[in-house]
Amino acid sequence: MQKKQPHQDSKAVVDKKALEIEKALQENPELVTRLGQSDNFVALIHQTSFSGPLPHPDIIHGYERVLPGSAERIFSMAEKEQEFRHSTQKGALTGAVTRDKRGQWMGFIITMCVLLIASIFAYLGNTVFAGTLIGLDLLGLATVFVIGRRPEKKAQK
Repeated sequence: MQKKQPHQDSKAVVDKKALEIEKALQENPELVTRLGQSDNFVALIHQTSFSGPLPHPDIIHGYERVLPGSAERIFSMAEKEQEFRHSTQKGALTGAVTRDKRGQWMGFIITMCVLLIASIFAYLGNTVFAGTLIGLDLLGLATVFVIGRRPEKKAQK
């Protein structure tokens, strides 16, 4: 017989209790009204979720009451953060494009040098070596353009 995990046991208990509470509320609808008047219960079930670069408007209003002008400072801080993020991302993209262009030019120069050296060897009569150089050069170029660069491995967490 397989032993249940503690998490599974607690989930079963919670599910059972939830069903009991639902049944009790259905049988006694006045319980809902009574619970709605309880500050502890209302605080327990009232949960607000808000996501974004700025705090919820109610929170900003609270800051403004405590410290007049703080809402403007919060908005200014958010704008500066966004401007910084945008400039950082733009710099990263510009750097990646520059690196790629530099790599293409270096590849072109290396290819031309290899072809020049192979041409010199072919002119001097060493056609086997010249053919091997050209073949390897073309194989390397085809590999780069057909397969492309391998994606960089992401840092493991």
